Amino acid sequence: MSWSITPLNLGWLRHRPKEAITFQHGKGEFVDLACFAWLLRDGERTILVDLGPESTEHAARVHKVALEKTPEHDLVDLLSAHGVDANALTDVILTHLHWDHIGGLPLLPAATFLVQDIELRYGVYPPAFDHRVYEFTTGAPFLPFIRRMKIVSGRHEIAPGLTAILTPGHSPGHQSLLVEGKDVTYLLAGDYIDLDENWDKRIPSGPTPDVEAWHRTYDELAKLNVVMLPGHDGRVLEREVYD
Repeated sequence: MSWSITPLNLGWLRHRPKEAITFQHGKGEFVDLACFAWLLRDGERTILVDLGPESTEHAARVHKVALEKTPEHDLVDLLSAHGVDANALTDVILTHLHWDHIGGLPLLPAATFLVQDIELRYGVYPPAFDHRVYEFTTGAPFLPFIRRMKIVSGRHEIAPGLTAILTPGHSPGHQSLLVEGKDVTYLLAGDYIDLDENWDKRIPSGPTPDVEAWHRTYDELAKLNVVMLPGHDGRVLEREVYD
């Protein structure tokens, strides 16, 4: 069974300091970061990976960042354009629980959300340096959806040709997806790899609280024969579908 992957552009984090994404490399440079959901199909099932940020206003008020999110970046409309009813979608995978990957939680009333156990435990009560990315002080937005979460631990086969693997570093319970296409296996990296440069030059994606875990994960992933799809690199949009 092979899967197709359609990246959905849910907005742009504009003019971000590159050194924050490439672990102090590229000081003085700035990059625009795409925010994605990924629509996965195998002819029978439809699965969505990640849900992007909530809104421009929310990003500015809570996170002090410039988010470009126009009507063309609307998750419900993008799903509809690909023949998917957001009200009926049942299967969602969250790479992790940072704010810019869970903004669409309220838009999917029938969905369950697959999350790593360690990520949920960490996100509920993170250390102070991670309060903002999990929105701990304002009430983490994923908390009302805990009863709809499917919790897994480590490597987990979701369906034939689709496997979640633990890829810690950016967050303790970050997970990436091995997705079998027609002739290749893709790695939906999430924020383990933000940009191609992070993988090509072995530079941890920032912020990465656990650098040692990131490098251990890199060593394991380097053994795999995969095509990397980074979590925030706009070049992914050069193709409409990966299959």
